[in-house]
Amino acid sequence: MYKKRMISSLLSVALLSAPLFPGKGAAEAIFSDIDGSYAKDAIIQLAQAGIINGVQEGIFNPTGKLKREDFAIILAKALKLDVSNAPAAPTFQDVPPSSYAYTYVEAAVKAGIIQGTGNGAFGAGQSLSRQDMAVLYVRALGVDTTGKSAALTFADNDQISDYAKDAIGAAVELGLITGVGNNTFNPREQVDRQAVAMISTAFLKKQDTTRNSGQSQSQSEQQTKPQPTPEPVVSTDPVVSSSGSGRRNHGDTTSPTVDVSKFTAIDNYNGTPDQLTGAAGTVAEANVAVQAYLWSDQNANNIVDATELGAAISLGTSAADGSVAAANIGDLAAGSYTFVVTATDASNNESARDAAHAVTVV
Repeated sequence: MYKKRMISSLLSVALLSAPLFPGKGAAEAIFSDIDGSYAKDAIIQLAQAGIINGVQEGIFNPTGKLKREDFAIILAKALKLDVSNAPAAPTFQDVPPSSYAYTYVEAAVKAGIIQGTGNGAFGAGQSLSRQDMAVLYVRALGVDTTGKSAALTFADNDQISDYAKDAIGAAVELGLITGVGNNTFNPREQVDRQAVAMISTAFLKKQDTTRNSGQSQSQSEQQTKPQPTPEPVVSTDPVVSSSGSGRRNHGDTTSPTVDVSKFTAIDNYNGTPDQLTGAAGTVAEANVAVQAYLWSDQNANNIVDATELGAAISLGTSAADGSVAAANIGDLAAGSYTFVVTATDASNNESARDAAHAVTVV
């Protein structure tokens, strides 16, 4: 039986025009049980970005508790960690390679975010506590937490584990998390799925702010730092004879061209990933990597920001005629999805991740 939704065989090349958060009907098309959740908008945003999933088709279970391994998956997706190079031997005895969360947990370990619960265990199957959520999110931001616990004024400060106090102080200062009422933090309370969604959106915004702030500071330092006078350098680059111009070849810096209008969606059966395929001429170069990023236009401004893109989905490589073979983009639930499709050549030149490279699947 085909899915109740329909994916058009010809993708719309028009820019994403839907509002950031769809209305009630569109929300129910994603999850039928979030209409009364305080985190409804956050849940929709993260689902559209491919960061969170439901517990089954059409069901999110907003008040259900979140397991530690599921949080690792959310972290890895939010940070766009590379999950393709997981080690053969597991870091934790309770997260074997057969676990659905194995590659995500290992990616977070490699990034220095997850350290486990001790004695070689990750704590798989255990629900996530508020204090551990704060620790992991602050660690992912890479901020200095030294002495931050001094500002905590919760009545239950003495119930917060020592390892988490500075991180919670930093999380409160950053606006990631607050108390639960009556001036308490309740550090060991198990967080539910809607709370994680709400705090995850705050984390993504803070991550973007931190990154931009760091870039601005670096640029400012570069501008104000005295630059030494460079010594004369004799170049050994080969001279390219091009109409007698004498220009030097400094390598390939031109990214491949992608014609997104040549992509077609393939709607498969329930439980089977849907696909994208590109006709001849989709990519202007042969044998270059093609990838798709799920895009959620959070600012509703038709501008692709880095934090609005999901993790890269490999579509394989372009053929000699520039075509792209059918590749999986996920078992999509009912709704409208927009992907930004780019190509990357051997010199690591990637076409622009912008709205001009967006295709919409309905």
